[in-house]
Amino acid sequence: MPWPLSRPFLQPFWAWKSATTTSGKPSKLIRSFAKLLLHVLHNPQIQPCPYDPASNWWGASDASAHPEDGAYIGGWIADCENPSKEQTWWFHYEVPLEDHPWAHKDGDPTRRIAALEMFGTLILTHFLLILGGKSLPRTRLRLSLISDNQGNIFALLNQKTKHMPTSAFLMQLIVMIHAAGVQLAPSHMKRDYNQWADELTHPDFTGFRPDRRLPVREVFSHFKFLWALLDDQMTAPKPSGNNSKRRKTDHHAT
Repeated sequence: MPWPLSRPFLQPFWAWKSATTTSGKPSKLIRSFAKLLLHVLHNPQIQPCPYDPASNWWGASDASAHPEDGAYIGGWIADCENPSKEQTWWFHYEVPLEDHPWAHKDGDPTRRIAALEMFGTLILTHFLLILGGKSLPRTRLRLSLISDNQGNIFALLNQKTKHMPTSAFLMQLIVMIHAAGVQLAPSHMKRDYNQWADELTHPDFTGFRPDRRLPVREVFSHFKFLWALLDDQMTAPKPSGNNSKRRKTDHHAT
């Protein structure tokens, strides 16, 4: 609680603790996070004030998934209170299995919908920082955003979640806003009122200007920490044979 930046990185410790019924050696991932947290604890942390002014940039994101049609994320961003579709900047991205194996559990992306929606929130936040970046050097800001996933909104407000790979996206997002010196102001909105973002995941671009589409793939180079963490999760050895209990202890957190 007194060191909020450490919160999103505690998920692997919680998972290892839950899986370890007797004893075992922490995995390489957990030892790496322990070193990272030690580094964080020995450096000053500046926490944004909740009374900082809100940015005039805001937006909403969403995700959709179907066993046959695949997975998609989408969202829009605006710098005015009641924008029309033509006034927004927007993004749409298909999440293919060959590029994002984390998004398909047992070949079914619907089982990863929370992680997909947090992925969309991460992309949305990145674009909010880019488009509203001109005001960041002058003042600390709160960035407003909307999602219809209530669990993810709670995780953003609490800066932690117990679920992988959702926690991986949360880690990257918290690091990103901490480095920028801003604070998120996430809000939950029912799906019926998040129609524009929902349309952009199907996809339905009607009313959105083609020249205001934002390139999603170009921002992936900013998430090297995220991809390394997801690769570690996907390549962890599976329990087998007589050593299954020990292997589960070592690799469950990844």
